[in-house]
Amino acid sequence: MALYEHVFLARQDASAQQVEDLTAQMTAIAEGLGGKVVKMENWGVRSLTYRMNKNRKAHFVLMNIDAPSAAI
Repeated sequence: MALYEHVFLARQDASAQQVEDLTAQMTAIAEGLGGKVVKMENWGVRSLTYRMNKNRKAHFVLMNIDAPSAAI
């Protein structure tokens, strides 16, 4: 299996609980497809380099996933 580094963004108006729920869903999907989350870091709300859909900030979450390519 390969090690994948994945950063996902959530809207800035999402609560901390919603971000945790998204992270749990992503973890469940990866584990359901035969992968394993090796490391997870919540980077909090950070500024975006450029606006995306009128948003200037977002929640950043880093996940290192050890999984087969089919799981990604």
